[in-house]
Amino acid sequence: MQHPARHRSPYFALSPVRPAVRRSLQRLAILLVIGVLMAASWWLADAMSNRLARRELGAAVEARQQVASAVTDSVGQSLDGDVALLRGIPATVAAAPVVREALAPDSPNTLALTHALSHDERRTQLERDASLASLNGFLRRVSDLAGIDAVWVVTRDGLCIASSNANTAISFVGDDLSARPYMQAIASGKTTIAFARGLTTGRPGIYVTSAVVTDHGIVGGIVGKLNTSRARHWVAQQGSFVADQNGVIVLAQDRSLELYALPGSPVLTMDPAVRAATYAQQIFPTLTVTSQGEHVHEQAPWLPRATADKLVSIENGPPSLLSMKTIEHGGLAAGLIMPFDVWNEAQANFRRNRLLIFLAAMSVLSVGVVLSLSYYRERRLHHDTRDMADQLQQANARLSDEARYDSLTGALSRRYFLDLLSTQLRASQLSRAPLTVVIADLDHFKQINDRHGHATGDRALEYFLAVCERALRVGDAVGRLGGEEFGMLLPGAPAGQAEQVAEAIRLEFRRARPKSIPDDIGLSVSLGIAAAMRNDTPERLLSRADQALYLAKARGRNRSVVFDTHSNVESRTPGQGAAGLSAAGQTESANSTTTV
Repeated sequence: MQHPARHRSPYFALSPVRPAVRRSLQRLAILLVIGVLMAASWWLADAMSNRLARRELGAAVEARQQVASAVTDSVGQSLDGDVALLRGIPATVAAAPVVREALAPDSPNTLALTHALSHDERRTQLERDASLASLNGFLRRVSDLAGIDAVWVVTRDGLCIASSNANTAISFVGDDLSARPYMQAIASGKTTIAFARGLTTGRPGIYVTSAVVTDHGIVGGIVGKLNTSRARHWVAQQGSFVADQNGVIVLAQDRSLELYALPGSPVLTMDPAVRAATYAQQIFPTLTVTSQGEHVHEQAPWLPRATADKLVSIENGPPSLLSMKTIEHGGLAAGLIMPFDVWNEAQANFRRNRLLIFLAAMSVLSVGVVLSLSYYRERRLHHDTRDMADQLQQANARLSDEARYDSLTGALSRRYFLDLLSTQLRASQLSRAPLTVVIADLDHFKQINDRHGHATGDRALEYFLAVCERALRVGDAVGRLGGEEFGMLLPGAPAGQAEQVAEAIRLEFRRARPKSIPDDIGLSVSLGIAAAMRNDTPERLLSRADQALYLAKARGRNRSVVFDTHSNVESRTPGQGAAGLSAAGQTESANSTTTV
């Protein structure tokens, strides 16, 4: 009897293999479906995360760039205002009679000296010259009042004949300054402002110059210096810096960047002799500013190229935003480096978003969660963007208020006062209506701060503004020009009427005082008055008012002086009060109104 298996057909022999093939095909189909689902889910996750990251990071770049521009504009406006006032100092000093007399061709002093004398012989002879003693004293007073480190007088050939630091260890008197770059500007009659390092002191500073012009032409010049150590408030903002006219960073919040040259700056191609005379060094490391567009685009191809190109690297640091603004007066420029601190967070958010969306797309049961999460993130992004826009709007409003009003007294800021002066002067010239400017300076204000504290000084400033507001008319304006110096703008008022207003302010400020100011403090104010002329400019008008103020200070303070635009000489003797003043005001011989 044979075994039954020997009679089975081939069909029945292969039948046990068919279920294995079927299972293999089923596994292959499942793997194919899973692969398609994974690919589709990954594509969907990548597309959605790209969109989210592009919007989030693009909004962050735009918002931070606006903040950087706003901060740079604010720093630039503060710098522009300070520089504008700084430029006016040598121009005002150049018009002083004591300066013109010292530089006159027939002057008996140092103009007879030659460069054949040694430096020590020149200095000794100049400092012993009695005719220059009053000029040295005048320059010291100017230096103290203006808050700058030094002011000196040079002849046309570059010899320093008088200085605010005369008879000191660092006296400039007798120095041969003919090689200094600013002498070219003086010889051409230009007013300049530039950075340089001092030959005598070695200290870096901002130099302002003005030529002294008489009937004999350009006879010399006035040079003032503000050490950069006094100007560190310009770079108080994190990441801010100031570059000079040659592209050299002269002040920076990060001091390690100082004396770096900006890429492509003129100092890199400057004549070596001029560079050495200006900066006392030859080699300037160039600030490395590298565009991060290509690098960022490689790491995050989902980010638009235009957004990536806005990011730079400073000295091989992290991605940052760089904002620059050149000021109107002089060649200085304000800059800001703002690190883009959300870059790493944005990359992490992108990777997290892609994984979350991928996992959500892979699970039908988690679709609702994924949609809810996406909706929540969209709403959060919209909320963050709106909050950022609100914060930006509030920041702009605060910056606008800070730019318009002085934070202590509430008077107009210096920048806004100068803008208003320009507007009113144009209106006055078009309508032929009178316009008068008054500059007031509180006498001995530094002594009030030193003896009674800055809080008492602040109350004195607030009290002076209150006196001005009571005396001025509707439509007049008062602004704080700096420290204890205020400017008043009287449209429609001729010089005589402005003179009466100034005297009323002076008398009330001296006689009446609030209880918050001690009685032993002597309050007085000196005022300079100047009326606008046809084809006048704001600078010339302020310069005349400044000259009147300086004369009021020189004549003993506590008085008002009117600038006489016709004779430019003193036309009223001390002791004569202005017409229309009270009897008490007319009897004060030391508190008079004088016209110059």
